Amino acid sequence: MNRKTASLLMVCAFLWVAVQTSGLLRAPGLLATYDLPTHLHLAAVQMRDPGTLWDDTWYAGYPTYAYPPLAHRFAAMVMARLGLEAGFKVAVAAAYMAAPPAVYAAARIVAGLAPAPAALATLLVVVSPALFRALLFGQYPSLLAFPLRWPPFWSSSPPRSFAPCSLGNTPRSWPFRFSGEP
Repeated sequence: MNRKTASLLMVCAFLWVAVQTSGLLRAPGLLATYDLPTHLHLAAVQMRDPGTLWDDTWYAGYPTYAYPPLAHRFAAMVMARLGLEAGFKVAVAAAYMAAPPAVYAAARIVAGLAPAPAALATLLVVVSPALFRALLFGQYPSLLAFPLRWPPFWSSSPPRSFAPCSLGNTPRSWPFRFSGEP
């Protein structure tokens, strides 16, 4: 397989995700999922009081840091411009649309695949129900965090190893060692 095949497979993956995303954006109201209403509420809390870790609108209040706040802060910024429902839908759609390049990056970096097999793996992941189920089960923060996990994909230099680069860690700073590692 060559680069042209890889490009065609990636276009197919993006079209598939775009069709699913357009359904999300056109649907009346929000999807009836497990956690999406919770994420909408936490985004509304972030919109009302940016950076807060406590919601005082329910009885004596409760902590909002059970979920990582990046996704809710991002949704709050979009909601401030587009409104509560439309802004949240756009934020979720953006996170969902960012998944194919992240899957491609994971296939290239972790599995060490060439461009065409990595693009095929991306298409298979997007067409399989796994990614859409992540959306349906309300895993919006995970969908948003996954593309941010792969900064080597966004840089021009290839990674030296499979290290969690997005956290600024190197294999030597991990608290554990793999067998055979110095």
